[in-house]
Amino acid sequence: MNFCIINGKAYDVNVISIEESYNKLYTDNTKRTLANGSMFLDPIGTFIGHTVEFAPMSNPDAFNELWDFLKLPHSKGFPVEIADGASTIAYDAYTSTGARKTKRIRDGVPYWESMSINFIPTDAQEVP
Repeated sequence: MNFCIINGKAYDVNVISIEESYNKLYTDNTKRTLANGSMFLDPIGTFIGHTVEFAPMSNPDAFNELWDFLKLPHSKGFPVEIADGASTIAYDAYTSTGARKTKRIRDGVPYWESMSINFIPTDAQEVP
């Protein structure tokens, strides 16, 4: 099973690590009551996202192709399918930050060690 498919493509890169996170968002109606300070929650939903660390395999062009796709500004989300428990979760995502670092630079050519990308869902996957 491939645990990281981006825009319908399983890139020929190593997936070093996957960090899964969630963010619960609430409306402006969420607040504490005046009577006893109890919290009134008005949830929008839970957004499950991922931070994935990639490394090049034998074909450095695939690593660069993935970087080039992810760094472009997209006007809408793109489909991803990433590990979620023992399976995967599919959602439309966008990226706002990414970073990569070199292993070495030889004869003016950078050899990349890894890149880390945050995938943020465009819509809540869990809704009340």
